[in-house]
Amino acid sequence: MMIDNYLAIGTVNILAMAVLGYMIQHNDLLDIKMRRHFLYAVLSISIVILAEMGTVFNAYPAEIAVVALTVFNVIGFSLSPFLPIIIATAFGNHFIRQKLIFLLPSLVNLVFVFLSPFFGLIFRIMPDGSYFRGPWFPVFIVSYVFSMLYLLMQSLRVIHIYQNRNQMTLFWLYLLFLLGTALQLLFPLIHTTWISVSLATVMYYAY
Repeated sequence: MMIDNYLAIGTVNILAMAVLGYMIQHNDLLDIKMRRHFLYAVLSISIVILAEMGTVFNAYPAEIAVVALTVFNVIGFSLSPFLPIIIATAFGNHFIRQKLIFLLPSLVNLVFVFLSPFFGLIFRIMPDGSYFRGPWFPVFIVSYVFSMLYLLMQSLRVIHIYQNRNQMTLFWLYLLFLLGTALQLLFPLIHTTWISVSLATVMYYAY
């Protein structure tokens, strides 16, 4: 029953991203760069949600179960740290050197993730299909923290530039983004990340 709930929630999130993608694509008020990066974010979130749905689905034939679970975990762990950076990039101008500094941990994580199916660095899938975090899982956490810091910096920059009366809204959106992720990192069986990320992305776009 719990797995069915996860799959149903994931489906709702995918539909929400599809609607948001349609709205972004047909919004003539956004400049091309902002529209493109918001669409990148929507696409990436949708892919990661599908990957997470793939990791909780438990009806794979025995001969492909380990391979399928491994592939879905590689996709999820690879893309996740890039999402806050993609959303932050939609806000506007950036210093290239600064962006590269915050992007570097995500690139390091990418290498560790692609080595994980062979060496179990970030995660390990056992022959019976069970999942375990690897000894280098903190690399993923650090990469995500750096990405969230970059999103925070860009959020504060937007608040400073526009100084509007709704400036706390952006701060609370960031906390929603952060809280959903932190809960799942602390309690892996509670799948809150992509519900929070989907909702926060819709609200970021509205903001």
